[in-house]
Amino acid sequence: MDDILDEPQYENKEIEPASLMDRLVATLTDISFFFGTTYFVNKLFIGEEYGDFLFNNWYIFALLLLFYIIYFQSSEKQATLGMQLMNIRLLGEDKTDATVNDVIRRSVINIVLFLNFLILTGRYNQSLADRRTRIIVIKR
Repeated sequence: MDDILDEPQYENKEIEPASLMDRLVATLTDISFFFGTTYFVNKLFIGEEYGDFLFNNWYIFALLLLFYIIYFQSSEKQATLGMQLMNIRLLGEDKTDATVNDVIRRSVINIVLFLNFLILTGRYNQSLADRRTRIIVIKR
């Protein structure tokens, strides 16, 4: 457990926002992991051409990816597997863990504003979804 989670609030600690590169690599890692897993599941159990499998079941993939993101970002570590690999996590602007509702709202806004995390502004390098849900992505 990192020392951020050891305290309920830590206003006195210096927060280093995650860079665009860290966030981008984490996102690409998550997508690669997700599609790699579904590729092998398809190969082992279904055997359909993967492109056809994706095209015919795109809505299932979208829901599973959304569930993956919400589950891991609202977990104790507040990070997906890609975020953990890049050593970044979510945190509320009030320096407490992000709530499940915040993570869900952030995920929905990210879907609506596809690739909005590429435009980071402000003191904490926040995307529009981060600002709306009052979440910051920080280095551990």
